[in-house]
Amino acid sequence: MIAPARSEALSPDTTEHECARLVAAIEQARRELSAQQDTATGDTADILAAHLLMLTDPVLHDTALERVRAGGIRAENALTETVSEIARSLRSLDDEYLRGRAVDVEDVGRRIARWLQRASTVNIPAGSVVVARDIAPSDVLAAREAGATGVVLEAGATNSHALILARSLGLPAVIAVAGLLSSVTDGDLIEVDGNSGEITIGETVPASAPVAAGRATPSATRSSAPPVTRTTDGRVVRLYANVGQTADVGVALAAGAEGVGVVRTEFLFLDEPPSEQDQYEVYREMADRLAGKPLVIRTLDAGGDKPLPYLPVAPEANPYLGLRGLRLSLAHTEVFRTQLRAILRAAVHGRIMLMYPMVTNAEEIALANEQLLAARTELAASGEEAGDVAVGAMIEVPAAALRAEALARHAAFLSVGTNDLAQYTLAADRNNAAVSYLYSQTHPAVLRLIQATVTGAHRRGRPVAICGEVAGDVDALPLLIGLDVDELSVAPHSLERVRAAIASLSYPECVARTEAHLRDV
Repeated sequence: MIAPARSEALSPDTTEHECARLVAAIEQARRELSAQQDTATGDTADILAAHLLMLTDPVLHDTALERVRAGGIRAENALTETVSEIARSLRSLDDEYLRGRAVDVEDVGRRIARWLQRASTVNIPAGSVVVARDIAPSDVLAAREAGATGVVLEAGATNSHALILARSLGLPAVIAVAGLLSSVTDGDLIEVDGNSGEITIGETVPASAPVAAGRATPSATRSSAPPVTRTTDGRVVRLYANVGQTADVGVALAAGAEGVGVVRTEFLFLDEPPSEQDQYEVYREMADRLAGKPLVIRTLDAGGDKPLPYLPVAPEANPYLGLRGLRLSLAHTEVFRTQLRAILRAAVHGRIMLMYPMVTNAEEIALANEQLLAARTELAASGEEAGDVAVGAMIEVPAAALRAEALARHAAFLSVGTNDLAQYTLAADRNNAAVSYLYSQTHPAVLRLIQATVTGAHRRGRPVAICGEVAGDVDALPLLIGLDVDELSVAPHSLERVRAAIASLSYPECVARTEAHLRDV
């Protein structure tokens, strides 16, 4: 946050001028954030969506404006006081996740403050590596836009929003480097390996040169037919991409994706519920670009840590265990059926499948399929054509993993969301640095649940995909292949790296490593 402006009593005219400055800064910040969110993908899009909700929350801007008018103070002072108050309130809560959102509120405040100042808080030369104690999500975006090639932090949490953003943007990042700030000065050459988590501090370079440079591998030109991903002994692993918007599809295809494994539709639902036509046009354009390749559309995955203002939910002591994912859609069937109608209409033009998020039991799939049938009936009544869609379920709850065979009776495929599955299994919030030592997507207990999912689904002849972050973790790939996972869905920028890693592995070697890992308890 910026330093407050000097406090002084303002005249009525000056007070209104300060209000106008604050309103303009908030609007500029909103436009900036919306533009970044429009071009973001995956977790980046999810985090920016959450920040956009915070930015447009009346609790923030109305309270700040009231402070200007009631206290006769400058916009900077009002913003600082309001953000500090909200952050203190969040940090006083019992819920670890909500306490962690104080950092995001402060980051949103900094974004507005930069527009009040009409200057950015960061000045990063192209080709630099950013070295800091910690970093905010907006500064990660600023660093990427400025041409930075890496981030190294003395602090940071494994699943902080800043680190997730860096990963999603393909920006090498290493955290928790003890004594970093006392070991590095401007002008040092630093090599950053985001995969191994290692950094190398080399010789000093001229002060006029970039601080450091990370390594980047240019993408090869791809033909229209995607390459088949195989282990050294010929075992095929289908490789798909996670996308958040239409532009991502082209990036994924250029990198050789065999299709889209997850469309995160949340970005369509930020400010107000999108119309059926708006959704249809997005889904159809994605299907057209894929030209017959699979397109898996995840229905709205909101609630919990991603609330939407127009889908009211009573206050929840623990939002992660509350009304979120498919549960929220079933509580708001009109919004749900609107999305289902759009998906069915788009399915006329491509190979579209839909996937329900955060399924707990087979009854939920049955209820959701009733809404799907109702949506199809509504389209028929209005003379609209509806295509055929396969229905899948996301496995993010341990109970669902243990009952995978029962779910597979109602679902054509299962996709494991390891981000949430790990935190529910280990009772460790993935955004809480204090318990980050407990959080692991390759913990033997998590892998046992993936194994149970694969076993149950395969008994019914259903394929299983992994769409969580672990699918893009090269070190975890032998374990996933050893568990007989059929498909992996990763961020578009990770496709080539994952394909190359799989091509270096043999299936028997993967099975042996998986068995050894599961014994290591």
